[in-house]
Amino acid sequence: MEGVSLRPVAALVQDLFFSSRIQDALRKAGRPAIIEARSDEFVERVRAQQPALVLIDLGIQRVDWAATVSRLRADEGTAELPIVAFGPHRDLEARERALAVGCAEVIANSKLVTDLPHIIERYTGGNGGHGTP
Repeated sequence: MEGVSLRPVAALVQDLFFSSRIQDALRKAGRPAIIEARSDEFVERVRAQQPALVLIDLGIQRVDWAATVSRLRADEGTAELPIVAFGPHRDLEARERALAVGCAEVIANSKLVTDLPHIIERYTGGNGGHGTP
């Protein structure tokens, strides 16, 4: 894919472990990353940079992640972006809430760590644009 500019993957994440794992996976995939821990900056950056995929950490405490997803879904420029949330596999309430506000999928933290390259490929199609899950 030499000469092809891949769209970034955006992640709203607070945990340094997940942040570094996401950055490493994106670097290996040759994709730029937009990593934020503040929703106001995150929504503006997503709007401006139009990533191929958005990842949302359900464990983030400084940000109302549900409001952030709702803002992305309400904005004409970002309404169709695929959004994948990740969090503790036992938090069924957060999972249901994430799906209700517009996340395409909710995965366990452990799956994010092991399957991130496949998740990126599935949602982006590997072609720099929007893929289909």
